Amino acid sequence: AMNLIPEDGLPPILISTGVKGDYTVEEKPSHISVMQQLEDGGPDPLVFVLNANLLSMVKIVNYVNRKCWCFTTKGMHAVGQSEIVILLQCLPDEKCLPKDIFNHFVQLYQDALAGNVVSNLGHSFFSQNFLNSKEHGGFLYVTPAYQSLQDLVLPTPPYLFGILIQKWE
Repeated sequence: AMNLIPEDGLPPILISTGVKGDYTVEEKPSHISVMQQLEDGGPDPLVFVLNANLLSMVKIVNYVNRKCWCFTTKGMHAVGQSEIVILLQCLPDEKCLPKDIFNHFVQLYQDALAGNVVSNLGHSFFSQNFLNSKEHGGFLYVTPAYQSLQDLVLPTPPYLFGILIQKWE
């Protein structure tokens, strides 16, 4: 599965033409236009193409009175992996979408292809710097139980929430 995430930019975006099931692809979207679209917060998430079979929907949401990124996968089921939802608190003055999440989704997808899936209470680790910090250890995955799911972009079940863990946790 080829990875469509460029080293120095964002992956392509799927844009609905307004006709059901018809999309155009915007290659190399700019960080500025993406941030603007997300900040404007339309009803629909932005849809990024991570590889031929894996999409990620991204939206900025208010979650428990905090401004958060909501990243959701679409395409994991095909490789036997539950879809993944990740909520990250937006940092003040954040200028770019935290695209490390995309690389992590592709890694999970490739792992699942190789037969290694994560399930409830499973975890994944980062080998390199993640979100510009060596402090982050990885994600712990949990089945949504009582969390408020309002305003979130939810995939078709089954899905798991990824919780960012620090190295010392």
